[in-house]
Amino acid sequence: MGIYCLAAFTLITRAFAADPAAEWKVQVQAIRVVAVAAGDQDSAWWGLNGAAPGVTVLLKLTAPEGNIVGINTDASKLESFTDDRGTDLTVRAAHGGPGNEPGFSAQLGFGPLFEGKPSAIIRANAPNQPARGATGFSITGKIPVQTASHTNQFFAEKVALTSGTVFGLGELKLTICDVRSKDGKCEVWLQSSQDLTSLAGLEFYDAQGQKIESRAFSSNRHTSETEKKWTLSFQLQKSAAAAKIAATCWTDLKTVEVPIAVKTGVGL
Repeated sequence: MGIYCLAAFTLITRAFAADPAAEWKVQVQAIRVVAVAAGDQDSAWWGLNGAAPGVTVLLKLTAPEGNIVGINTDASKLESFTDDRGTDLTVRAAHGGPGNEPGFSAQLGFGPLFEGKPSAIIRANAPNQPARGATGFSITGKIPVQTASHTNQFFAEKVALTSGTVFGLGELKLTICDVRSKDGKCEVWLQSSQDLTSLAGLEFYDAQGQKIESRAFSSNRHTSETEKKWTLSFQLQKSAAAAKIAATCWTDLKTVEVPIAVKTGVGL
C-alpha cells in the first residue's frame, strides 16, 4: 500500500550568502512523504501520482535584491537530510525502489531566455523514509544561484539563416547548427560552447525591420569532461533567408552560493 502525505507551510528561515549583508530567505512550501507498507514490496514503486518513495521538501528561495536567473543544481550539495529520530534520509532503504535521488532539483525555466524573478522554487529530495514517530526534518546544503538586475541589448545584422553561420551578440558567440522550413514557418537551432545563462531574450527581424514572431521551444545544456555546449531552438512564424537578431542580456550576472539550513515539522 502506498502512503502519500502533503502539507503546506509558511515557515521561514534565513540564509546568509558570501556577503554577510546579503540575506536570503528560505521558505518551506510543502512536504511530501511517499512510503511503501512493510510486506508490500511488490507494489508499484512509483507511489501515488507518479511519486517515488522517499521525502521531498519544496523550498522557495528569495533573493535579497535583483532577480534569480539561474540555479546550478549540478554543482549544489545536499550535506544532510535527516528526521528528528536521526534517520539519514539520503541512504536508500534496503527495500527502496528507483527514483528520488538525493540532492536538490529546480523547476524548469532557468537558464537561457529566463526573464528572472525575485524568488525561485527548488526541491530537496531524499529516497529513504522517516522513522516511525518522526515529527520533523532537518536539511542542510549549498546551492549556487545566479542573480542579476540590469540588461542591455546586442544586435547581429543580416545573419544568414543557414546551417554553419557564426555570429556574435555582445560577448556571446553562437552558431546556427540546423534550419528547417515547413508550411511557411522556420525552425532554427543555435549552439554555443559558452554559458548562455546571461541570455534573457532573443528576437528576430526581417529585411524590412519587421519583427518575426517566434517562440523558443527547447533549451538544452550538455556538459561532459571534454565538451560543454548549449543548444537553443526557435520556431519562426515565417521563413527568411536572413534576419537581424537582437539579444537581451543580463549585464551584472553574479553567482552566490546560498547555504540551506532548514528545520521543519512534518505537519502530519
